[in-house]
Amino acid sequence: MIDYLTAAQAKCKSSRGPAAAPGQAGLDEPAKDQSVQKPEEQPAEAVKRLRTHLGSGPIVCIAGSTQLREVETAALIKAIATEVHILGATAKFVTGGLPGVQQTFADEFPDGNRLFHMLPFGQKSGFQKGTDIFAGKNLEERIQVFTALGDVFLFFEGGPKVAQEAQAALDKGAGIVPLMRTGGASSGLMGFPKDALTDRRLALLHSGLRSKARMSLLMRQHLLRSR
Repeated sequence: MIDYLTAAQAKCKSSRGPAAAPGQAGLDEPAKDQSVQKPEEQPAEAVKRLRTHLGSGPIVCIAGSTQLREVETAALIKAIATEVHILGATAKFVTGGLPGVQQTFADEFPDGNRLFHMLPFGQKSGFQKGTDIFAGKNLEERIQVFTALGDVFLFFEGGPKVAQEAQAALDKGAGIVPLMRTGGASSGLMGFPKDALTDRRLALLHSGLRSKARMSLLMRQHLLRSR
């Protein structure tokens, strides 16, 4: 059974290098100049810069519709946001600073110190919780960095562009977790990658479970180490 979080932990250890010496801005603490961008910074350079800023531990990205279309989606996002923060003290959570799914998650996430919103340079999320971080000169460049940065992605609803984000993240080796019962691209439509729908646990996320608490717990179990 796939263990996304364990795989993400291993990826972090192998790709982010040794910890800094005591007294320096180490990999477990955000760097001081996270918003600094080199002229003509390439996506790969932005990913490296932001990984250094975010520190060690898995990066969980949240994506989906900019306008919620299903009645249940908001309640499900809120339930999951209150649970997944227990994935470990080093886990960081990243949105794209957009309304809808990402703002709903940010509003409910309990630990603003581990919540970040990636935006093109010069823009602001306006969210009450979390810290804005920056990559790219426009939305297209920001999406390139976003899909390369995360170790695990949670998808809610969405259209063709969300399906494209999922495919890009999957191609880069990320764990993809579509909340299938929210509909839209996340239910497997609009070109959402079929390879991301094969884990048998996802069938439970598409089942008739009614309890938001049970759905939240199932989501947490999906990301934590299988026992």
